[in-house]
Amino acid sequence: MATVIELLVIAKNLLAEGRHAEAEQICVQIINVAPQKASAWLLLGVIACQTNDDIRAFEYLQRAVQFDPTSSDAFYNLGVLFQKQGKNSLATGYFRRAIKLNPSHFQAHINLGASYQEQLRFDEAEATYEQALQIMPDSPEAHSNFAVLKLAKGNLLDGWNEYEWRWQTGQLRPHASESPLWQGEPLSGKTLLIHSEQGFGDTFQFIRYLPLVKNLGAKVIFECQKPLLKLLTTALWFDELIAAGSPLPSHDFRCPLLSLPRILKTTLSTIPCQVPYLSADPELTERWNTQLRTENGYLIGINWHGRVGLAESKLRDIPTSEFERFTELAGAKLISLQKEPEKISDGESTVAETQEKFMTLGDFDSTAGAFMDTAAIMKNLDLIITSDTSIPHLAGALGVPVWVALPFVPDWRWLLDRSDSPWYLTMRLFRQKSPGDWSTVFTEIRTALAQQLEKIQPTPDS
Repeated sequence: MATVIELLVIAKNLLAEGRHAEAEQICVQIINVAPQKASAWLLLGVIACQTNDDIRAFEYLQRAVQFDPTSSDAFYNLGVLFQKQGKNSLATGYFRRAIKLNPSHFQAHINLGASYQEQLRFDEAEATYEQALQIMPDSPEAHSNFAVLKLAKGNLLDGWNEYEWRWQTGQLRPHASESPLWQGEPLSGKTLLIHSEQGFGDTFQFIRYLPLVKNLGAKVIFECQKPLLKLLTTALWFDELIAAGSPLPSHDFRCPLLSLPRILKTTLSTIPCQVPYLSADPELTERWNTQLRTENGYLIGINWHGRVGLAESKLRDIPTSEFERFTELAGAKLISLQKEPEKISDGESTVAETQEKFMTLGDFDSTAGAFMDTAAIMKNLDLIITSDTSIPHLAGALGVPVWVALPFVPDWRWLLDRSDSPWYLTMRLFRQKSPGDWSTVFTEIRTALAQQLEKIQPTPDS
């Protein structure tokens, strides 16, 4: 018959394979024999946490602490449980206790840093990641987290260097090209393949660097996401445009798009921010002008929902009820820039109810190509108010006035404590003061919008 230690090993292996029910059965078997076995209670707590049974997870982990007050792993997993629930102030205490018991607990340092980060305690987070790197100097996770902090704080030179660790995290697909990475070597007479690597918004934001590379004397091939081919065709910053997955033309070097700021040593004061650097199709722009200018009022494009399925998108998504507050303002005409049916409704309103609140434009972009109609529509709007998606990046690149509502912990590119963006001259930022508090953000936006509308309202004598 297997010993308790042997059973624990079996349970841990089953858990590692994702076989939660079988691992749980063995833990229960252990506890029936040794009811004060802390490691079995700990394992039960981890299983419950991973299967989203938070009530039992807390109970089991508390038992683990009761039977072994020196278990750093038990305190760490209690921190993980509360961190998962968004209770970061509680999580912080448990992670610190785990580190006190075991100063070399690398993952506790990582999660503590993330917990500080979710509270906007960036200096403490940075110090915590530094401690993590002392334990594991080559950790891609620690370096990547460190990069985000440095970039968000505006320390771009150090941040770009740390950001190169993103390729070691396993979250990005390696590129097919086997050509050497460009690290700043002379480009005169050389061909450089620059390839997009992340989302549409990243491409819109960082293609501004292509003219700088072109000016270094290179022949530039740009590989973009296939849906963006048509929108980018009219740009003049490359010699050849290809879709990701296409056969690769001959080239001397390659470079990921978001590595260009590091190679070109971008600081806050040297961000290339001349806009517009993207343009809309003239024919489509005129066609939408004909349709939209039949509407009276100040035309405001709104967007409240990002890509379905992304966990971080949920923190950025905005209830449509917040946008409804603008409908009370005289002269404001709200136009939905959401396309997919699942995004038109936010869970609070049906598609039909949302269409009654805001003007919808039908099935745009599906025929002309991704973002083609969207760009043309934007050029005919007076203002865009949006959540943090690809929409503000496109608007900013087009030089269209755009206001962005940001969650409490914003993406690194929006920096901290600023109402403007050094990346986009026509952008204004509105930030949550506490997690999930869109009401205060939209009170501030409504006040600013009312002031703007007041400036353009005709006077009685006009």
